[in-house]
Amino acid sequence: MKALSQVFFLFFFLSMPAVHLAAQTADRAARPAAKSQAEEARERVQTLRVWRLTKALDLDEKMCAIVYPVLSRYDKRRAEAQRSLTTGMAELRKAMAIANKPEPLLRSILDGLERDRRTLQDINQEEWTALKKVFNVEQQAKYVIFQQEFNQEITKMIVNAREKNLEQQGK
Repeated sequence: MKALSQVFFLFFFLSMPAVHLAAQTADRAARPAAKSQAEEARERVQTLRVWRLTKALDLDEKMCAIVYPVLSRYDKRRAEAQRSLTTGMAELRKAMAIANKPEPLLRSILDGLERDRRTLQDINQEEWTALKKVFNVEQQAKYVIFQQEFNQEITKMIVNAREKNLEQQGK
């Protein structure tokens, strides 16, 4: 198990530049090359999450074999919903740039964004329901804490990378 953790750590450590590159992208939907960087960064973050989760919950190989497919299934669905949300936001920005904003167009885009946000909430709830079936109560508590701390850490990394990118652009 320790070797598995070391492999995940090494993979993540070597892939951190991709997280920085993805964070540099201001409007991923408008730039296809950046989109692939964002996808690579997303995969690396998921790998880091799995590694850290294994450590935080002290999962053995048997539990890993149960938990990882669940996480993977929901991560894929979440990525699809997030792509749709990103596309919708790009459409909304484009529509807002129109001089005479057509209200039906704005309503349609807003409805789509609401659906995408609801889909993300549903995916998160389904994932939690599935994990509650395999985690004991203590592991559930550790998972909730882990998720909050991990998401805060990733958000902070992205903000820092964007700030660094803005500084470099200003030079």
